[in-house]
This record gives sequence, structure tokens and C-alpha cells, in this order.
Amino acid sequence: MSRIAIKGVVSDTVRRNLGLLLQANEIALFLSYSEEDVLVGHEFKYMIIGEKSIEVSLTLRFVTQQFGKEFDLIPQGWKTIAVLKTDNQLPKQLVEMKTINSWDEESSVSSYLL
Repeated sequence: MSRIAIKGVVSDTVRRNLGLLLQANEIALFLSYSEEDVLVGHEFKYMIIGEKSIEVSLTLRFVTQQFGKEFDLIPQGWKTIAVLKTDNQLPKQLVEMKTINSWDEESSVSSYLL
């Protein structure tokens, strides 16, 4: 099972610079190093925020890094920017995460996608 740390929500400035257009059911996240390759289309089923685990249904739609090059996966060991989508409403806990401009900033709460 993949476990990827969420650093925070990608700021509007970074999204504009990368040309990322999001639908209402999508969110762009700064993700830390992946423990393994994760292909676009992968469905994350759980999100851990602090000590709490919640069930989610988030599909990896798009992956890039700071230069805007599109990837077909989150490569093992890479920090990435990922767009996740859901068929439902985005989880409140995800939407309310800290908005950041780079991987060097991060939320004070440890959060992961599984």
C-alpha cells in the first residue's frame, strides 16, 4: 500500500504558474517523497490526519514537479505536485489543509494518503 506524506495544498500562485486548471471536485497538493511508484489513475482509499484515519475515494489525475513536466506516475523517491479528484465532494479535512507555495513549507499536522 502506498503511503505518501501531504505537505499542503498548492497555492493559487503556483497553480497559475504551472497552468493547472482544477474542477470543483479536484485539489492540487504538494506531496513528499513517495515510497513507491504510483500510477496516474491510482485510487487512494484512506487519508490520515494526525491520529485520525478517514475513508476517501481520491483518484490521482495528474502529476508534475516544479518545472511543470507532466508525469504518468509519482516516481518513487520524488517530491511532486499532484492533482486528485473525487466523484463526490472533496473531504473537508483536505480542503481545510494549509495552502503553501513550496515543499519547504508544511502543515503542522502530519497527513498521509494511503
